[in-house]
Amino acid sequence: MEKNKNDLIMVNGSLFCGDKAFISVKNSGFLYGDGVFETIKVHHGKIFLFDEHIARLYQSLSFFKYKVTGLEDFKNEIRNNIEELIKVKNLSLKDAFVKIIVCRGEYKNRMDYKNSRESSIIIFADEFNQYPVTSYSDGVDVVISSIRRVSYQNVLYRHKLLSYFENIFSRNEAISTGATESLFISSDDFILEGSVSNIFLTKKETVFTPSLEFNILAGITREKVLKICAADKIEAKEGKLKLGDLGKADEIFITNSLIGIMPIKKFGDFILKKTVPGSVTKRISLLYQKEFD
Repeated sequence: MEKNKNDLIMVNGSLFCGDKAFISVKNSGFLYGDGVFETIKVHHGKIFLFDEHIARLYQSLSFFKYKVTGLEDFKNEIRNNIEELIKVKNLSLKDAFVKIIVCRGEYKNRMDYKNSRESSIIIFADEFNQYPVTSYSDGVDVVISSIRRVSYQNVLYRHKLLSYFENIFSRNEAISTGATESLFISSDDFILEGSVSNIFLTKKETVFTPSLEFNILAGITREKVLKICAADKIEAKEGKLKLGDLGKADEIFITNSLIGIMPIKKFGDFILKKTVPGSVTKRISLLYQKEFD
């Protein structure tokens, strides 16, 4: 039977229709959330910031003692698989996204890294439906998550884990109120990150973002924004930001690999009084968009 190109999924280097792409129900990713993932934007066949995404994925795999090849071999394998999937699904001239999932496989007899079977690599690729233009021209709302995290000493938050329900729960707190994103705040009122994003604010044309000392993900777009600021001589600082700093900000924006740079117009009951998006956000956004050229 001919494969439906719109439904193809790559599993361990082979293409399957979605209803034929199986992993065992005993897989540790399914049973325990023992897996990591990356989501990458593809623009007209160009895999955006591929090296950075794969380096982060590989770092997580190494940290959690997955059975993987060397970095260059792993990178080449993933790139070849993505390019094949993009080609067969006719996504080369479109905006698309790729999700890479690596899960450890089945534990043989107990939850011990050494007693697990070979890892599984699953890759999805689909057309990306852009966020509404108004999200960028007018800004979006965010809420504060009801979940409070500790500020430090939980290394798991530095990795993109399949055990993602805390993020899903918080994102749906936002969606239920008509907002776009939910922000995690620590128990001592430090700003951490969004459920699916990193957060930035500006004050007097200086850009601020929470430090990686906190329990947050080292976002790929976050790092790109900091590099853009350095190259364009925009002062940027990583540090400790309190919830009250949001109310003093001139501009606020969030970042991730699919939304890019999205301005915030309101958080909780506080509405930014200055123009949204502000001049710094616009400037960084334009420079970021040039990276796709």
